Amino acid sequence: MQQARKLRRDDKVAIVSLSSGMLGEEYCSHNIEIGVRRLREYGLEPVFMPNALKGVEYLKDHPEARAVDLKSAFLDDTIAGIICALPVVYNVNFGHATPRCALQYGAMARVDMEKKVIIFS
Repeated sequence: MQQARKLRRDDKVAIVSLSSGMLGEEYCSHNIEIGVRRLREYGLEPVFMPNALKGVEYLKDHPEARAVDLKSAFLDDTIAGIICALPVVYNVNFGHATPRCALQYGAMARVDMEKKVIIFS
């Protein structure tokens, strides 16, 4: 098994949207600014893949675009790392004494912010 090397200053990291596409929505622009600034503070250069910022409707209608972006990032020799834009869910209580932060991994889930629920498929 091969192991990826550690990221270094000036490395390019691809940003792909593998979830709903919310990264491309106006209400996420502030989060994008913060994320880009932090990556640059670490010395990394964020590269948004072509479909990453196209929004919820586009990615809902063209789910293959997410796969194209991910595959392109893996095949691009100038990309040293890949960051998948997934929502981070705060204050979720899964029966613990205190709410936890849930970083989604490998699960198909829909977050309804108005109802404050997570629906797992």
